[in-house]
Amino acid sequence: MDRAQAADILSQVLQVLADPQQYPEVDPQAALKHLWVYIDHAELKDGSEE
Repeated sequence: MDRAQAADILSQVLQVLADPQQYPEVDPQAALKHLWVYIDHAELKDGSEE
């Protein structure tokens, strides 16, 4: 995916983390202990990798 799409998805994740109780299946007492973000690799437009 391109950088703009990756930024959009990350923005959505951060919005969920900012207010997780907006989802009915989330326990109101829930607390985030860990957040893991894994980025496999970056690919440049010319096909090479950073």
